[in-house]
Amino acid sequence: KPIEAMEPSTLARSDESEKDDFAKFAHSKGTTEKLQGSFQVIGSEVPRSVCLVDDIFTTGSTLHCASDELLRNGVVCVTSVTLFRTPYMLK
Repeated sequence: KPIEAMEPSTLARSDESEKDDFAKFAHSKGTTEKLQGSFQVIGSEVPRSVCLVDDIFTTGSTLHCASDELLRNGVVCVTSVTLFRTPYMLK
């Protein structure tokens, strides 16, 4: 079956200020909790499967929160591709 394209505007960050502050807490404990609710699906039609593409993987919180929102809104399968991985160390 051919891959369905999802409009990039289907998934949006609901709070842009959170994105600007991300570098401040990227390595802190609880990053996922801080990003929870920062994405929203716009519109009512979503594809069955989605592949998220991210430029840099630090903690995985962005992909985790984005995929949670997609799954809550009817997407059945979420996969991801990341271009770069930063070193991540727990303190």
